[in-house]
Amino acid sequence: MNSPHPYDLVLGLDRSDQKADLCLIETATGQRRTAVVDTAPEALWEWLAELRQQHPDARVGLCLEQPAVHLISFLEAYAWITLHPINPITLQKYREAFVTSRAKDDTKDAEYLADLRLIYHTGLRVGEAVRLKVTEIDGASLRLHVRQGKGGKDRCVPVSAAMLQELRGF
Repeated sequence: MNSPHPYDLVLGLDRSDQKADLCLIETATGQRRTAVVDTAPEALWEWLAELRQQHPDARVGLCLEQPAVHLISFLEAYAWITLHPINPITLQKYREAFVTSRAKDDTKDAEYLADLRLIYHTGLRVGEAVRLKVTEIDGASLRLHVRQGKGGKDRCVPVSAAMLQELRGF
């Protein structure tokens, strides 16, 4: 795959005792799909093998909530996956910014984890991403105009065409 984004696929994985909710984003197209997989190692192995077969050359970034020691150890065996463990407080704050009920939803949390990876790509802080307005996205020069960032300062952030497409999806 050939994408200006560091990953061809971004995965968000939110795990509970009995299931893993997954959100997969193809960065070149912005297409999203979700899946629910049993947390048994065999089921995860099968899902990952199928993903690799569908996308044999893909660069994959996977976000998951810490602590997930056993899951992280399991996933580290896959050299084609780059892991991005996310602090649960970061996910909680991100969720609270978008969900007025503040209710936890594993399927949405998997999507939020994938979104956090995309935000990481631009270098935005969560608060900056939440405050970003459509008028601050300059598609012609592939830049985001961040207003009142850290220290109350404005700045411009480069963004890839694929990321611009993702932002338009919001």
